[in-house]
Amino acid sequence: MSTDETEPQSSRVLGHGLVYVAGTVLQNGLGLLLLPVVTRVLGVEEYGLAGTGVAVAVMLAIVYGLGISYSSVRYYYDDPPTARSARWAALLRVQVLIAAALAGVTFATGPIWAGVFEDFGWNGALQAAVIYGFAISVQTTTQGILRAARRPVSFVLASLVQAGVGAGLGIALATEHDAVGYIAGLTIGSLLAALIAAGVSYRAPAWDRETISGGIRLGLPAMVHSLANWGLDLAMRLMVAGYLGLAAVGRYQVAFLLGSALTLVLTGIQSAYTPFYVGELSPEERRATPAVLMLPVTAVVLAATMLLVLLAPVLLEILVPSGFHGTELVLGLAAASTIARGAYYVATAVLLDFKRSASLARGSLAGAALAVVLAVALIPTVGVEGAAIAAIAGVMTQAAVVIHDAGRRLGQSLHLPLLVTTWIAGAGALAGLSQIPDSEAGTVVRVALALCVAAGGLLSVQWLRRSFAGARRAAGAPLCSM
Repeated sequence: MSTDETEPQSSRVLGHGLVYVAGTVLQNGLGLLLLPVVTRVLGVEEYGLAGTGVAVAVMLAIVYGLGISYSSVRYYYDDPPTARSARWAALLRVQVLIAAALAGVTFATGPIWAGVFEDFGWNGALQAAVIYGFAISVQTTTQGILRAARRPVSFVLASLVQAGVGAGLGIALATEHDAVGYIAGLTIGSLLAALIAAGVSYRAPAWDRETISGGIRLGLPAMVHSLANWGLDLAMRLMVAGYLGLAAVGRYQVAFLLGSALTLVLTGIQSAYTPFYVGELSPEERRATPAVLMLPVTAVVLAATMLLVLLAPVLLEILVPSGFHGTELVLGLAAASTIARGAYYVATAVLLDFKRSASLARGSLAGAALAVVLAVALIPTVGVEGAAIAAIAGVMTQAAVVIHDAGRRLGQSLHLPLLVTTWIAGAGALAGLSQIPDSEAGTVVRVALALCVAAGGLLSVQWLRRSFAGARRAAGAPLCSM
């Protein structure tokens, strides 16, 4: 397969992962990067409106895409890299046409469906969000192809354009047009990134009816999965707004954004691991590696989340105004939702390899339903912390369903009972760490614990590398660095 580099694939996984982390943070974490500026330009209530508009845009992007971003990536591995035409290219063109048509219908019916947002109505922010959703849907698929092709440099360049243009225009327009200007700037950045990614990965389409129907069948459960995750995120915001007000939404969004920052890092690493797993490993290696990676990956993620929570007071002080402070516990609980992500991402690579996505939808729907029920019960009595607890339960349920299905298809245990126990215990530990007093004595305790956790994290990384090498050796593969 074509790449931007020439050294052996297996020795580039970690290097590619670091590059994809940077690109993923730019692509999906732009809101986090802009926190120090946006929260000061927009204020608490306008930031809440902008965040809701972005959430709506993400939902529309999911619907517009029909999950084709998932299926086109899987079909990429089936096409010869030197072929003049490709089936994934046909899927991309179908998605763009569908997305454009759906965006037109959404905009035309905006005055009707916007009634759901009683406090907002069919305002400029939601109008801009419709167009932003189209841009995100196309960008997601085109940059997904770059990841499948193992072209991290091109991926990052497109993300840099998105971040540079989108952030610059978003901030500039927000000073005059508030949330509307912010979303409009982000839209322009995403459209430019999509054009660049499409140009770099251009391939003539190989039209095949079975490819189109098969791609849509594979993609629809992935769409439901993404839609359920979006619904959970927006439902939490709307319930916090309904029970506690817009200012609480702004503080909840900031805390959850910071607390889940490591999820972006894991997503970037997965972007390098999945092409390596599906496109490079032998069938024996693909069977052997998931089970041995589950526990060490979880240990690495747990150590990273602990470090994040220990640094939370400093991060809040640097990144956001004082009006957003006082949410250390929410941040710690949000970080706990990341613990399950490491093992979950290993399992999703297995399902992609098998061309199966139904459990993604089942897990997400089950997790979202549980989270909403818990949120209704907890937010009125516990506050924003109740929303965070509900979100944790949803994420862990989703991960458990997917990991169980991956293990079933591999015909082996993926240590699910031990993983769930670790997730729950880790969530309790993170909640406790978040309550260390922000005092001189508390600072000493935080520093000491951070040093211990960092040492444990380094040992976990070595455990992960040894486990990966051992699995490949057992499968009869030549050793190579991860």
